[in-house]
Amino acid sequence: MRCLWLVLLCWAPTLWASDLPDDAAVKAAVERGIAVRKHEGVASDALIKQAVILRLGGVRVGYVFQQVEDAKGEGGATYRLVTRYKFAAVLEGGVGSLTTGEARYTLSSDFALRTGAVNDVLKTRDKKGDLHDDARVTTSLKVDGDTLVVARETAEAGGPGEPQPEEKIALEGVKPVPSDALPALAVLALAKAEKGKAPEPLCVPAFDVLRDTGVASIDPAWLAFEKPTDKDPRNAAWRVVGHYLSGRIGKAGLLIEPPTKPTWESQLFLQLPVDEKGYALALQPPNLGPWKFALEPVEPAALDENAAIDWAAIAKAMQK
Repeated sequence: MRCLWLVLLCWAPTLWASDLPDDAAVKAAVERGIAVRKHEGVASDALIKQAVILRLGGVRVGYVFQQVEDAKGEGGATYRLVTRYKFAAVLEGGVGSLTTGEARYTLSSDFALRTGAVNDVLKTRDKKGDLHDDARVTTSLKVDGDTLVVARETAEAGGPGEPQPEEKIALEGVKPVPSDALPALAVLALAKAEKGKAPEPLCVPAFDVLRDTGVASIDPAWLAFEKPTDKDPRNAAWRVVGHYLSGRIGKAGLLIEPPTKPTWESQLFLQLPVDEKGYALALQPPNLGPWKFALEPVEPAALDENAAIDWAAIAKAMQK
């Protein structure tokens, strides 16, 4: 669900053209991505569990929760990845909206997608305070041999779900990683690196389900490890910076084009401060509009996903 990745939205350094990866650098990063993903069985470092509360003007407006856990061989899978989020808003005129989403994936030992189920629901809140179903997109995914099969069902205004034409994507040997699993890969990359030394950049095929439509996409994700800035938390050891590259699946696999300066800057999707082990120090919701949220990391066990929504306080905060 682009981009439910655990990211921190903050200042982005400008890169000059000489800093852009060329074809040789991209190929080397792809090889490093394969090496980081190569692991037999469960990598304990990758079993992460994180949560954040979203606040606007001190008012809670939502949360994001994510967990990678041992699938214990369920359906042949090694990992189970779960992401949930909720976001409430009140727009001009007093009409409110409540967006909730959940994604569940099963993954192989190299974090390649096996199956998935993504469910996103939008409800509207009228001036009387009543919630009404507005839209729902449900997406199921399955890798069948060398083909990714995507089935979608959409519903509007509380009506019955309408199945959409099934989509089949020939993978040509490509093993996509759900974008929500990228934090776990960052942890593994740091675990395999020399202590105190940043890993070299890596590139992996990242899989997303677009939240509004359920459309699937597979894009090369470039992950680099940089020194933290003065805007990052004090205990940040590294900043993981991610860019999507232009690419397509062909008969030879994932064909990647070296970036140009405009595409490099426009496809920045991640600036994540992490501690020395690679664990995220902040989380970020999907693209939710022009607001700048305060992101409050919390212990997952302490997160109340059913906390009451203060609609009046949210309306006031969003009007400022």
